[in-house]
Amino acid sequence: MLIQILSGDCGLPKGVVGVIGNVYQTIMVLIPVFAVLFSVIDFLKGASAGKEDGIKQNTGLMIKRILYALLAFFIFAIVKWVLGLLATDNTASAISCLSGLTGN
Repeated sequence: MLIQILSGDCGLPKGVVGVIGNVYQTIMVLIPVFAVLFSVIDFLKGASAGKEDGIKQNTGLMIKRILYALLAFFIFAIVKWVLGLLATDNTASAISCLSGLTGN
């Protein structure tokens, strides 16, 4: 009976795998949206204040947000790539587990 319960990917129940996959997909959509939204808000604040220095600071902040968003967006791909370089039996099962969780 326990084997039937743990028949999902990675030894997790299929419901848990589905929830993790849905959360992952939602985060992958929301991170770029929020990065752009907050950058636009900061630029609008700087432009409405009319300060050149504020706009320069917001440009640096926007670049940081975009880099963090890209890092978060590609973190699972980077982990899969590193595990693929190691290429053992355990890493193959870890890669299949990550692929099952992320839906890729």
